[in-house]
Amino acid sequence: MRKALFILLAIVAVAVLAVPGLARRWAPATRLQIKLDLLRSFEGHNTAVFTLAPQGAATTVTGSMTGPMPFVSKLMSVFVSMDRLIGEDFEAGLAKMKVAAEKPGA
Repeated sequence: MRKALFILLAIVAVAVLAVPGLARRWAPATRLQIKLDLLRSFEGHNTAVFTLAPQGAATTVTGSMTGPMPFVSKLMSVFVSMDRLIGEDFEAGLAKMKVAAEKPGA
């Protein structure tokens, strides 16, 4: 479920950034921020941010997620790395975003 959600976020990010004519109306986007409400497994109300940084002909995209951390989550983070829990999902989403962004006509 989490993996599908992050992949969906990546696809939405590419769709928002690839709207035809958007660059003519506004400066290129450098940041996409999404309010992320998770209801299953562990309820959480967080903010996911994708930051885009031009690097020559390419763009470096980084993702992060921030939000409140209840006591149970803090206790769990002592024993389990949050990066380890959701890092793979973020990486998978970013990889899908890269594939979609590099498609001809994107």
